[in-house]
Amino acid sequence: MLMPASAAVSRNQTSNPSREAHLAALARLLPLWPHELADPSPAGFHRRLSLLRKALRAERRRGLAGHWTYDLGRHSALLRCYQQEAAYIAAKGVPSYRAGP
Repeated sequence: MLMPASAAVSRNQTSNPSREAHLAALARLLPLWPHELADPSPAGFHRRLSLLRKALRAERRRGLAGHWTYDLGRHSALLRCYQQEAAYIAAKGVPSYRAGP
């Protein structure tokens, strides 16, 4: 069975199946290019984390306002991805760009 080139690239760059599932979930939730998802640099990790924070804030605002576009499933998926990405960054020991706590 032939595999799309993008799937082959992502499979070669990440060997952890749960990490692959996490990156696939990020691709569904955030407007990121495949090379941005696969970026292993500290800047790439922090860019993904800041985009997740921004999307969570926007979804939370919609929920609190009672807006008709609020999606509880999207909100919970964003929160789960944010927690997974933060845990992965902490486990990898990626240096933080923030000056304070």
